[in-house]
Amino acid sequence: MSVILTCNAGSTNTKLAAFDTKTLARKGHTTVHGIAETLEWMCAIGTYDIVAVAHRVVHGGADFMQPTRIDDAVIARLRQLIPLAPLHQPVALSLISEAMRLYPKVPHIACFDPAFHHTLPLIEQLLPLPHHYYDEGLRRYGFH
Repeated sequence: MSVILTCNAGSTNTKLAAFDTKTLARKGHTTVHGIAETLEWMCAIGTYDIVAVAHRVVHGGADFMQPTRIDDAVIARLRQLIPLAPLHQPVALSLISEAMRLYPKVPHIACFDPAFHHTLPLIEQLLPLPHHYYDEGLRRYGFH
């Protein structure tokens, strides 16, 4: 059975699930609290034919508003955005690195929280700060 593995790395836990590509039925899921537990579950779910891995990433800044295939350049840019989500971004990047090591032949896709609010009007994105901060990526992205 072919599945898409989903990874939602939070600041205190990680939610993992596998979904059948034909029916979208969830075939397995768990919540774990450490990288060792995460890797153990990912190895166990590896008995399925994993065709893609989707990663929830809290912050894509102004650069990433759509689901994006992860490569070295994307990872480098996401590392630069750590100050925008210091509790979430490092954890997500660590999980991405491990998942790419475990599943190197499948596409890894990042899905970003700001994507849900990327149509905010400019006036709602601006913060009461000097404009150069907006140019550097500091703005209201519309999520927590």
